[in-house]
Amino acid sequence: MSHYQKLATDDVRIREVKKLITPLALLDKLKESASSTKNILATRKQIHQILHQEDDRLLVVVGPCSIHDSQAGLDYARRLMNVRNALAQDLLIVMRVYF
Repeated sequence: MSHYQKLATDDVRIREVKKLITPLALLDKLKESASSTKNILATRKQIHQILHQEDDRLLVVVGPCSIHDSQAGLDYARRLMNVRNALAQDLLIVMRVYF
């Protein structure tokens, strides 16, 4: 049985390795609030109605594609919510993002 020997060229761009928590532990840590759950369910219902032509508004899915700064992401979401509320009669604006 051969033993792998780490070479000087292996992992040269890695500064450190951090252990990640399990997905289940993350879900336990990030419990949804009742108002958040209510908003998610209501928005999904509205999306369904738009896609099935039961609601004549336009569905608008906007980014950013990803967020690396959580404070900036929350600021963006708050600003977008103001626009969403102002245009709610004609548009359903949904923020889609990866963290």
